[in-house]
Amino acid sequence: MTKSARVALWFAATLILVLCVLTALLIFPSRPADTHSLRFDGYIVLPKVKNSGALALLDYLTVFGDDLFVASVSTGAVYKIGLHTRAMPDSADVSVFESEPAAHGVVVDPTSHLAFVTRSDANTVDVFDPTNMRLVKRIPVAADPDGIFYEPSNQLVYVASSDTMLATLIDPASQDSIGTISLGGKPEFFDRYHFSGRKARIRRIRSEDQAALSESSGYQYRSRRGLDQAIGRAALAPRGL
Repeated sequence: MTKSARVALWFAATLILVLCVLTALLIFPSRPADTHSLRFDGYIVLPKVKNSGALALLDYLTVFGDDLFVASVSTGAVYKIGLHTRAMPDSADVSVFESEPAAHGVVVDPTSHLAFVTRSDANTVDVFDPTNMRLVKRIPVAADPDGIFYEPSNQLVYVASSDTMLATLIDPASQDSIGTISLGGKPEFFDRYHFSGRKARIRRIRSEDQAALSESSGYQYRSRRGLDQAIGRAALAPRGL
Protein backbone atom coordinates (compact mmCIF):
# COMPACT_ATOMS: atom_id res chain seq x y z
CA MET A 1 0.00 0.00 0.00
CA THR A 2 1.39 3.38 -0.96
CA LYS A 3 1.90 6.19 1.54
CA SER A 4 -0.88 8.33 -0.01
CA ALA A 5 -3.28 5.38 0.20
CA ARG A 6 -2.42 4.87 3.89
CA VAL A 7 -3.02 8.58 4.58
CA ALA A 8 -6.35 8.48 2.77
CA LEU A 9 -7.34 5.36 4.71
CA TRP A 10 -6.34 7.00 8.01
CA PHE A 11 -8.40 10.08 7.16
CA ALA A 12 -11.44 7.97 6.27
CA ALA A 13 -11.16 5.94 9.48
CA THR A 14 -10.85 9.11 11.57
CA LEU A 15 -13.87 10.68 9.88
CA ILE A 16 -15.97 7.55 10.45
CA LEU A 17 -14.91 7.47 14.12
CA VAL A 18 -15.87 11.13 14.62
CA LEU A 19 -19.24 10.58 12.95
CA CYS A 20 -19.90 7.53 15.13
CA VAL A 21 -19.06 9.50 18.29
CA LEU A 22 -21.32 12.39 17.27
CA THR A 23 -24.16 9.97 16.44
CA ALA A 24 -23.73 8.26 19.80
CA LEU A 25 -23.85 11.61 21.61
CA LEU A 26 -27.11 12.46 19.83
CA ILE A 27 -28.71 9.09 20.52
CA PHE A 28 -27.40 8.68 24.09
CA PRO A 29 -27.31 12.15 25.68
CA SER A 30 -25.21 12.62 28.78
CA ARG A 31 -26.66 13.50 32.18
CA PRO A 32 -27.30 17.27 32.50
CA ALA A 33 -25.46 18.93 35.36
CA ASP A 34 -27.39 20.17 38.40
CA THR A 35 -27.42 23.86 39.27
CA HIS A 36 -28.21 25.76 42.46
CA SER A 37 -31.86 26.10 41.39
CA LEU A 38 -32.42 23.02 39.18
CA ARG A 39 -31.88 19.33 39.77
CA PHE A 40 -31.95 16.66 37.06
CA ASP A 41 -34.11 13.70 38.13
CA GLY A 42 -34.21 11.62 34.95
CA TYR A 43 -35.54 11.22 31.43
CA ILE A 44 -39.11 10.47 30.40
CA VAL A 45 -39.14 7.77 27.71
CA LEU A 46 -41.74 8.51 25.03
CA PRO A 47 -43.39 5.57 23.23
CA LYS A 48 -42.57 4.93 19.59
CA VAL A 49 -45.29 5.80 17.11
CA LYS A 50 -45.83 5.47 13.38
CA ASN A 51 -43.05 7.05 11.29
CA SER A 52 -40.62 6.95 14.22
CA GLY A 53 -37.00 7.02 13.09
CA ALA A 54 -33.63 6.67 14.78
CA LEU A 55 -33.81 10.31 15.90
CA ALA A 56 -36.92 12.22 16.96
CA LEU A 57 -37.20 15.98 16.65
CA LEU A 58 -39.40 17.48 19.36
CA ASP A 59 -40.59 21.09 19.48
CA TYR A 60 -42.39 23.19 22.09
CA LEU A 61 -43.34 22.02 25.59
CA THR A 62 -46.60 23.18 27.19
CA VAL A 63 -47.67 22.71 30.81
CA PHE A 64 -51.37 22.91 31.63
CA GLY A 65 -52.47 21.91 35.12
CA ASP A 66 -50.82 18.60 35.95
CA ASP A 67 -50.10 17.71 32.31
CA LEU A 68 -47.08 18.32 30.08
CA PHE A 69 -47.71 18.37 26.32
CA VAL A 70 -44.82 17.63 23.93
CA ALA A 71 -45.14 17.99 20.14
CA SER A 72 -43.07 15.95 17.68
CA VAL A 73 -42.00 17.57 14.42
CA SER A 74 -40.74 14.22 13.08
CA THR A 75 -43.89 12.14 13.52
CA GLY A 76 -46.65 14.66 14.20
CA ALA A 77 -47.48 12.96 17.48
CA VAL A 78 -48.52 14.95 20.55
CA TYR A 79 -47.61 13.38 23.89
CA LYS A 80 -49.48 14.12 27.11
CA ILE A 81 -47.46 13.33 30.22
CA GLY A 82 -49.08 13.29 33.65
CA LEU A 83 -46.87 15.08 36.16
CA HIS A 84 -46.42 14.21 39.83
CA THR A 85 -45.23 16.35 42.72
CA ARG A 86 -42.54 14.03 44.06
CA ALA A 87 -42.21 11.22 41.52
CA MET A 88 -41.03 10.84 37.94
CA PRO A 89 -43.70 10.00 35.35
CA ASP A 90 -43.56 6.48 33.95
CA SER A 91 -44.99 4.83 30.83
CA ALA A 92 -48.47 4.67 32.37
CA ASP A 93 -48.52 8.47 32.58
CA VAL A 94 -47.91 8.97 28.84
CA SER A 95 -50.68 9.06 26.22
CA VAL A 96 -50.40 9.95 22.52
CA PHE A 97 -52.45 11.78 19.91
CA GLU A 98 -51.08 10.49 16.58
CA SER A 99 -51.43 12.36 13.30
CA GLU A 100 -49.37 13.59 10.37
CA PRO A 101 -46.16 15.67 10.70
CA ALA A 102 -45.14 18.24 11.62
CA ALA A 103 -46.55 19.16 15.05
CA HIS A 104 -45.10 22.23 16.77
CA GLY A 105 -46.98 23.98 19.57
CA VAL A 106 -49.86 23.07 21.86
CA VAL A 107 -52.17 25.33 23.85
CA VAL A 108 -55.18 24.40 26.00
CA ASP A 109 -58.34 26.51 26.20
CA PRO A 110 -58.97 26.99 29.95
CA THR A 111 -62.74 27.16 29.40
CA SER A 112 -63.45 24.10 27.25
CA HIS A 113 -60.21 22.28 28.20
CA LEU A 114 -59.79 21.35 24.54
CA ALA A 115 -56.26 21.49 23.13
CA PHE A 116 -55.02 23.13 19.91
CA VAL A 117 -51.88 21.96 18.07
CA THR A 118 -50.20 23.56 15.03
CA ARG A 119 -49.25 21.36 12.04
CA SER A 120 -46.98 23.02 9.45
CA ASP A 121 -47.13 20.26 6.82
CA ALA A 122 -50.94 20.32 6.77
CA ASN A 123 -51.26 24.10 7.41
CA THR A 124 -53.85 23.46 10.08
CA VAL A 125 -54.53 23.76 13.77
CA ASP A 126 -55.97 20.50 15.08
CA VAL A 127 -58.39 20.64 18.00
CA PHE A 128 -58.20 17.53 20.18
CA ASP A 129 -59.62 16.33 23.47
CA PRO A 130 -56.81 15.74 26.02
CA THR A 131 -58.99 13.36 28.01
CA ASN A 132 -59.04 10.76 25.23
CA MET A 133 -56.38 12.24 22.88
CA ARG A 134 -58.73 12.20 19.87
CA LEU A 135 -59.27 14.72 17.09
CA VAL A 136 -62.26 17.03 17.47
CA LYS A 137 -61.83 19.41 14.53
CA ARG A 138 -59.26 20.57 11.96
CA ILE A 139 -58.99 24.32 11.34
CA PRO A 140 -57.22 25.60 8.17
CA VAL A 141 -54.81 28.47 8.92
CA ALA A 142 -52.16 30.52 7.10
CA ALA A 143 -49.24 28.48 5.71
CA ASP A 144 -46.46 27.19 7.99
CA PRO A 145 -48.08 27.55 11.45
CA ASP A 146 -45.55 27.25 14.26
CA GLY A 147 -45.97 28.85 17.68
CA ILE A 148 -49.38 29.10 19.32
CA PHE A 149 -50.56 31.23 22.22
CA TYR A 150 -53.75 31.69 24.24
CA GLU A 151 -54.69 35.34 24.85
CA PRO A 152 -56.77 35.34 28.07
CA SER A 153 -57.87 38.98 27.94
CA ASN A 154 -59.56 38.46 24.55
CA GLN A 155 -60.09 34.69 24.93
CA LEU A 156 -58.52 33.97 21.55
CA VAL A 157 -55.93 31.53 20.24
CA TYR A 158 -53.11 33.27 18.37
CA VAL A 159 -51.16 31.24 15.73
CA ALA A 160 -47.84 32.36 14.19
CA SER A 161 -47.31 31.45 10.52
CA SER A 162 -43.77 31.99 9.31
CA ASP A 163 -43.99 31.71 5.51
CA THR A 164 -46.96 34.05 5.19
CA MET A 165 -45.77 36.45 7.94
CA LEU A 166 -49.23 36.29 9.48
CA ALA A 167 -50.89 35.57 12.79
CA THR A 168 -54.18 33.68 12.57
CA LEU A 169 -56.80 34.36 15.27
CA ILE A 170 -59.00 31.47 16.38
CA ASP A 171 -62.09 31.68 18.56
CA PRO A 172 -61.77 28.62 20.84
CA ALA A 173 -65.50 28.68 21.61
CA SER A 174 -66.57 28.23 17.98
CA GLN A 175 -63.27 26.59 16.91
CA ASP A 176 -63.18 28.83 13.83
CA SER A 177 -60.58 31.16 12.36
CA ILE A 178 -61.87 34.73 12.72
CA GLY A 179 -59.12 36.75 11.00
CA THR A 180 -55.42 37.34 10.41
CA ILE A 181 -52.88 40.02 11.35
CA SER A 182 -49.87 40.92 9.17
CA LEU A 183 -46.66 40.82 11.24
CA GLY A 184 -44.10 42.26 8.83
CA GLY A 185 -41.64 39.39 9.33
CA LYS A 186 -41.43 35.64 9.84
CA PRO A 187 -42.79 34.91 13.33
CA GLU A 188 -41.78 31.88 15.37
CA PHE A 189 -43.36 32.19 18.80
CA PHE A 190 -44.78 34.68 21.30
CA ASP A 191 -43.69 35.80 24.75
CA ARG A 192 -45.57 37.86 27.32
CA TYR A 193 -43.83 40.65 29.18
CA HIS A 194 -44.80 43.57 31.38
CA PHE A 195 -43.67 47.09 30.53
CA SER A 196 -44.65 49.84 32.98
CA GLY A 197 -47.43 47.65 34.35
CA ARG A 198 -48.91 46.91 30.90
CA LYS A 199 -49.14 43.47 29.40
CA ALA A 200 -47.36 43.21 26.07
CA ARG A 201 -46.52 40.50 23.63
CA ILE A 202 -43.17 40.08 21.89
CA ARG A 203 -43.39 38.32 18.53
CA ARG A 204 -40.07 36.72 17.66
CA ILE A 205 -39.30 37.53 14.04
CA ARG A 206 -36.92 35.06 12.41
CA SER A 207 -36.29 36.82 9.10
CA GLU A 208 -34.92 40.00 10.65
CA ASP A 209 -33.06 40.81 13.85
CA GLN A 210 -36.19 42.37 15.28
CA ALA A 211 -39.10 41.63 17.53
CA ALA A 212 -42.55 43.14 17.11
CA LEU A 213 -43.96 44.70 20.26
CA SER A 214 -47.64 45.39 20.77
CA GLU A 215 -50.00 46.08 23.64
CA SER A 216 -52.49 43.31 24.35
CA SER A 217 -55.07 45.81 25.56
CA GLY A 218 -55.00 47.64 22.21
CA TYR A 219 -56.08 44.66 20.11
CA GLN A 220 -59.35 44.70 18.23
CA TYR A 221 -60.22 42.23 15.52
CA ARG A 222 -62.27 42.04 12.31
CA SER A 223 -63.94 38.89 11.08
CA ARG A 224 -66.92 37.92 8.95
CA ARG A 225 -69.03 38.74 11.97
CA GLY A 226 -68.03 42.41 11.75
CA LEU A 227 -65.47 42.77 14.54
CA ASP A 228 -62.99 45.63 14.19
CA GLN A 229 -59.41 44.67 13.20
CA ALA A 230 -56.48 46.80 14.28
CA ILE A 231 -53.26 46.37 16.21
CA GLY A 232 -53.19 49.06 18.83
CA ARG A 233 -49.89 50.86 19.39
CA ALA A 234 -47.73 48.44 17.42
CA ALA A 235 -44.02 49.15 17.02
CA LEU A 236 -40.83 47.45 15.94
CA ALA A 237 -38.06 47.26 18.51
CA PRO A 238 -34.57 45.70 18.44
CA ARG A 239 -34.34 42.17 19.78
CA GLY A 240 -33.16 41.97 23.35
CA LEU A 241 -35.58 44.44 24.97
